[in-house]
Amino acid sequence: MKTSSSILLVLGFILAFSSCDGDDQGTCSGVYSEGECIPDFVFPPIDNVVNGQKFYHDTYGIMSYKNGNWMAEDATIITENELLIE
Repeated sequence: MKTSSSILLVLGFILAFSSCDGDDQGTCSGVYSEGECIPDFVFPPIDNVVNGQKFYHDTYGIMSYKNGNWMAEDATIITENELLIE
């Protein structure tokens, strides 16, 4: 009985610590960049896009919303017409 309790205790510790390894990459609906989940871009975007918020686009890669414009990683502006075409 003492041995089985010890084994269960060790298995419990292993399970507890193995589940604390950070974000589960399987739950991200986009891509991971620098440890951050960047969600997929869906047009039209959500109504309350926040300045600096990032999204992943199949054509443009990671893009962010800055000062009312969609910006690619190389700081080029992506128009809404370009996003509609894709």
